[in-house]
Amino acid sequence: MQMKLDKFTNVKKAMDDMVFALKKEQEDEVKQKDFCIAELRETQLQSEDKTRSKEALLAKEQAIDLEKPKSEMETLQGEIAEMQKQLQLAGQNREKENTEFQKVVEEQRQTATLLKQALQVLGKFYNKGAFVQGSAVQPKAPGGFKDYQANGKSFGVMSMLQQLVDDTTAMEAEAVRAEKSAQTAYEAFAKDTTESITAKEMRPSPPRNPLRPSSRRRWRRPSARGRARRRSWGPCRRRRRSSMKPATGCSRTSRPGRAPATRRWTL
Repeated sequence: MQMKLDKFTNVKKAMDDMVFALKKEQEDEVKQKDFCIAELRETQLQSEDKTRSKEALLAKEQAIDLEKPKSEMETLQGEIAEMQKQLQLAGQNREKENTEFQKVVEEQRQTATLLKQALQVLGKFYNKGAFVQGSAVQPKAPGGFKDYQANGKSFGVMSMLQQLVDDTTAMEAEAVRAEKSAQTAYEAFAKDTTESITAKEMRPSPPRNPLRPSSRRRWRRPSARGRARRRSWGPCRRRRRSSMKPATGCSRTSRPGRAPATRRWTL
């Protein structure tokens, strides 16, 4: 019986050491969680700043003076380059956040697996020990109080382990929710930025030299001298057109007060 108690004492000490180590690991994980939350918050703030910057750039685009096409194109190209830069930085930050998220989730799952295994081992050990002690002290009624205290202590250790498992699971679920929120915000920002870049790139290019007159001939209103000259050409053109008409059947023209001459045929 003494050997069993010594063995139980050693096992209890090992479990206490493991619980202490798990608590220390949990504290480290809580610090890691706080760090991840701070990073996600910082990323969200950066995303909001980038969104405001994008809105400011869009407002600036609408306020560009159309009378300065060269300056407009330079400004437009600068805005496109800035948006592309912001989009690239957002993609890099999202990749880092996702890598950190994968690491945290993997650590949480490994910790939960170890805690569940320890919980199973403790459950089997305490159930077996309680059964042996109950069989040994069953004839002695007063000794049952000590057994009850031991069982209560074992229940406290197992409850602590179960609480650690629940905390680990909750931390994993919270990390997953934060990752989904960050991914959704990044996708919305990337979509809006890409659409803005496409809209800017589809804008028509202004002429290279808007101050240079077009080489295409334009209609101009004739001057007074030109109109008088054209009116003097009218009778000449009408006489020329009349001389080009074919001859009629009668060589004489009709005159007022005189009957038109008719040709007589002899039989």
